[in-house]
Amino acid sequence: MARPGMTRRHFLSRLLDASAAAIAVLNGGRMLCARAAEPVTRGRSVVLLWMGGGPSTIDLWDMKPGAATGGPFRPIRTSGEALICEHLPMLARQMHHFAIIRSMCTRETDHERGRYYVRTGCIPDPDVRKWASPHAWDVTAGRPENLSQLEREPVSARARYGEHDFGRGCLMARQLVERGVPFVEVSLSGWDNHHAIFHTLSDRQLPVLDRAMSALVEDLDQRGLLRNTLIVWMGEFGRTPRINNNGGRDHWARAWSILLGGAGIRGGAVIGQTSADGTRVVGDAFAPEDVLATVDRVWRASPDVGPASLFCRAGDGLCLQNDGGRVIEAALA
Repeated sequence: MARPGMTRRHFLSRLLDASAAAIAVLNGGRMLCARAAEPVTRGRSVVLLWMGGGPSTIDLWDMKPGAATGGPFRPIRTSGEALICEHLPMLARQMHHFAIIRSMCTRETDHERGRYYVRTGCIPDPDVRKWASPHAWDVTAGRPENLSQLEREPVSARARYGEHDFGRGCLMARQLVERGVPFVEVSLSGWDNHHAIFHTLSDRQLPVLDRAMSALVEDLDQRGLLRNTLIVWMGEFGRTPRINNNGGRDHWARAWSILLGGAGIRGGAVIGQTSADGTRVVGDAFAPEDVLATVDRVWRASPDVGPASLFCRAGDGLCLQNDGGRVIEAALA
């Protein structure tokens, strides 16, 4: 069960008491770097691919072909066990690196509260609408030249990732992992699709996601870095199986999916199940605190990790100081 009622004061105290080697956050082409005493680690890294707005995982990772809720997209085979969306052909070739958790279940369908819950494992108090103070860390805005130099990458490499913010962010994430930064977050917004969702997904969101994320995974694997890099793909919730009158899907937290890949993960696996129409979890359901406990287990496998493991910066990162979660053992190699 989630720990209820983490107040802003409590969250800030946890934030300031914890230690982390370094954190880099890439959001819409902008990088935020929180400074710490040791800027580089030689242990494992975590890359969070944050899908702000609530991605429609029923159209990506847990498709329902033939159901009234299924939508027009067709599933395709992958290098793992799962069938995924036809508009993710490059990622389909990388799915042997990922486990899909299809049985996520939460109750928070407000964007800010859902974001808070999935990143902390704590059900927010009614008055918790925003994250901690932006002054909780010494934060430097901009793109620090000492951390990433995208202009030095060959044109062909930049083209592989895509000439857009998410592509540049994923390329920068690879560079930061190479330098030993332990936590990197790259955000792709635009998932709050209450209108014309299938057009938006096929023409905009999925081509961007497919190109950049697949290039990141392939590069990390070829450079021998993926075995020490955990990739977490998630948003704050999923979207309704029912398609609304505007051709969109609304907020849905009772049955949705996330991806875990790379270090310590049983690649190619599908974990959990939803009903034939995608409206509910069938069998064992998982909550954000379980995901965070699993990330923490993988992170602590690194020999360089100390007793505290918290990556948070004013609304970014993951809080791994979580006492209520259960490790998703089926996701681990």
